[in-house]
Amino acid sequence: MLSADANPCRDPDTAMVILTMANGALVHVNSSFRSVYGYDQRVEAFGAGGMLISRNQQPLSIERHTSSGSWQVALHHFFIERYRDSYVLELDHFVSSLEGRRRFSIEFEDGQIALLTAYAAMESAKTGRPQKIPAHRS
Repeated sequence: MLSADANPCRDPDTAMVILTMANGALVHVNSSFRSVYGYDQRVEAFGAGGMLISRNQQPLSIERHTSSGSWQVALHHFFIERYRDSYVLELDHFVSSLEGRRRFSIEFEDGQIALLTAYAAMESAKTGRPQKIPAHRS
């Protein structure tokens, strides 16, 4: 692996970010570029009222369970495979919005907040101190 001096702009292979929201809720994000078994992306949200899970998508939903163990189809290898349909819908929404058939569902501020959050996470990693992200609309 290259040193930070030799490659100062390189993203870390593995990172964890813990956010405390304005209402006190905790958000924990893990990220790794080393998922050798496929494109692994999951979301779990849980609290006093229950839990919501978005599992990995697989090309097929076949599983085999026998006395010698369990097997299932591998995950998609690349993000394009997993999100192909999402990108088509996103592009359709963009074109429809440009043509005036609907409003953009994402606004400039949404991207700005994502960028400010990423900058704050990088600054926190460099300094070892929590960073404040400016308040925004909900």
